[in-house]
Amino acid sequence: MHNDHNSAPRTFDGNPPEKLLTLQQAADLLGIPIWKVRRAAKSGVFATYHVANSRALVNLSEVVATIEASKVGGDNDVTF
Repeated sequence: MHNDHNSAPRTFDGNPPEKLLTLQQAADLLGIPIWKVRRAAKSGVFATYHVANSRALVNLSEVVATIEASKVGGDNDVTF
């Protein structure tokens, strides 16, 4: 019998969860100003997560998806 008690956490689709990044880390990785990431996060353009009362964290893929949507005329009010 296979025991999965010690396996890494998985999402519903079976993939490992994406690492959450601070807004500054996301801005640095994407080469965009931090104020643009903060403004988008504050306006709710993409989800932010707070673990144990920590600062705002984001999934990089969600930030990238927001940027891509804004390039193709998406409904977002934020311009990157």
